[in-house]
This record gives sequence, C-alpha cells and structure tokens, in this order.
Amino acid sequence: VEPAARRAADEILTLDGAVEVPPARRGFAASQLAGTIRAIRADRGQPVRAGDVLAEVYGPELLAMQQDLLKTHLEAELASTTLASLKNVPGAAARRLWELESQVNGLTVRGEGLRRRLLTAGLTPDVIERLLTKGEMVSAVPVRSPIAGVVVNFDKVLGQAVAAHEPLFEVHDLSAPLVRGFVSERELGRVTLGRPARVRLVADPGSTLTGRVARSGRTVGADTRSLAVWVELDGPPPGRLLHNQLATVSVVLGPRPSAVSVPKSAVVADGSTSFVFVQTSDGTFARRAVEIGPSDDRFVTVTRGLAEGEPVAVAGAADLHAIGLVFG
Repeated sequence: VEPAARRAADEILTLDGAVEVPPARRGFAASQLAGTIRAIRADRGQPVRAGDVLAEVYGPELLAMQQDLLKTHLEAELASTTLASLKNVPGAAARRLWELESQVNGLTVRGEGLRRRLLTAGLTPDVIERLLTKGEMVSAVPVRSPIAGVVVNFDKVLGQAVAAHEPLFEVHDLSAPLVRGFVSERELGRVTLGRPARVRLVADPGSTLTGRVARSGRTVGADTRSLAVWVELDGPPPGRLLHNQLATVSVVLGPRPSAVSVPKSAVVADGSTSFVFVQTSDGTFARRAVEIGPSDDRFVTVTRGLAEGEPVAVAGAADLHAIGLVFG
C-alpha cells in the first residue's frame, strides 16, 4: 500500500535494448596446438582470473616440440664444450673453430625459437627450465583465460578433438556492462548525450538500473533506419548482466508538471476504464474508477477520482481486480 502523492511524471522515450559487454571486456580462450581435451578445469558461470588454466589439451605436437628443444639444447651444450676445449689447443685449425662457432650460433637461434613457441603454446618458463635441466616433459598444453571475468560459454567434452586456435571458452568481464538501446532516426535528436536513463531487464522487470546516455552509433537496421545509443550505468549492477540480455531503456527527456500520481502497478485497465484499489478504514480494498493522464515508466498521473494521500494497493492490484470479477 502506498499513498497517492503529488509528483512530476517524467516525459520519457522508451527503447528496446540489450545488455552489451564491450569488446575489450570479452575474450576467448583457445589451445595454441591441436589435440584432444584431457582435462576441464572450469565451467559456465565460474569466475576466473587472467592466466587461470581452464582446460588441458593433449597433442603429439607438444611432445615433439619439447623433444626437439631438448635435443637442440643438448647439441648446443656439446658444441659449446667442444669449442671451448678446442680454443685451448695450440695450433687448432681456424676452419674447425669457425665451423663450431657457426654450429653453436645456429643451435642457439633454433633453441630460442622453440622456446618462444612453447611459451606461446602456454608453457611457463619454469616448466621449460625443468625440461632443459631435468628432462621433465609435460603431455598437455594448458588453455588459459585471457582476462579476468566469468566463463559465459563452454560446450566441449573430455576427449573431444580441437583444432589449434579453436575457441574453447568465452570469458566476459561483467563488472561494467553497457546497455544498448535502439532509437529511430526521427527520435535520435531527442536522445542527447548525458540524458538520464532507467533500465529494466526483461527477465527482471521489478528491478531498475539507472545510468546516462554515453554515446551513439551507426545505423543498425537498414529497413527500420534505427540507430544505437549506449547507456552507461551509474554503478556496478547488483547481479550479473549477461551479454545480449534483453532490456527496456527509458530515456528521460524532461519532467512534466506535478500532479497526483500512483505507481504504474496500482492501475488496472478494464477496456477503456482504469481502476485503482483504495484501502478503506477497516483495511479492506474498494475498487474505484479513475481518469488517468500522462505516465512514465514508474508513475501514472490521476486526473480525477483519487485525492492526494489516499492509500492504494501497489502490489496485487490485478489479482484484486480478478477476484472482483469472479465474486462480483
């Protein structure tokens, strides 16, 4: 129950919209090498940090690269030792010294290239160091999260074959989403930057998020000639807003003159007649026909039939109306 009050209903422009996570806050995790999924470490809805291992992919290419690096490293060490020993031998052939120096340089360059490929594949420097010093090899390449956020998409299974660079996980940073609204070219001039806006999710119409129009964009509908505008929320949302989640955007164009008004949920329409349910002195509710005026996304002005301060039902009004129809 809430008393009717005198207030100004805003002039608004209502837009269809959707939540949009900016491209810079979206990332895909992929295996850098082809193989099969050996382990899964994360699933949809799970928060992750940048660099966290989301899965492991086994592939023969990884083993071959490690063997190649280890072999190259050992050959380079042997050539370097031989070169150092030969330099201490009086009268050593200059041609032989030159050949060994060229061999050491070539093996060093090749080893550095293989090391970079393994680092790019996801192995850490300490893993590579253990390979070179202890001969320890790993059989799977880690798939790491590119950003901190929440896993929003993953549809693979253990043992599934994956190609190199094939996206396996989609990770979104949901801390600062935008809401994109679609406005016609005719109305675009009214939606100026900085205008306040109220956002309601289709899945949760009872919650209201506030923000301001931050920017506008190109035409997004060739047939409808609609354009996109983006609302930046005033603060972090209370829950997770997912990319492409449907929403309604109410852009505030300005206030109307104040008048007696009630929340929109208090008004029930039956044909061309509108009703509110006024609480009586004994606690029951009486249906009363009213005439309504301008409204916004929150309040409806009542031009006749209700006085300021009268308490009306703001929740369950539709149920009260249905009960009245059944029982007369």
